[in-house]
Amino acid sequence: GNLNALNNDVISAHKLFDKTPHRTIYLWNSLIWGYARAHKFRNAFSLFNDVLHSEIMPDNFTYACLVKASSENFDLHSLRV
Repeated sequence: GNLNALNNDVISAHKLFDKTPHRTIYLWNSLIWGYARAHKFRNAFSLFNDVLHSEIMPDNFTYACLVKASSENFDLHSLRV
């Protein structure tokens, strides 16, 4: 179904992301959003954690993606970093 297609898309996107040396916050956000849309919330939060440990600063869209992931996951505890 639709979720399966989203899942395949995000796996492809992540492979491309892994090969990208200069990662912008736009790239990070796209991948986090992709995982949230595919209901892979653990992956989305794991990537957010990676952003926090990189030299890139999260932006408002990063947080918006996480709020969406949290609300769909009904897991508001994971918003506490």
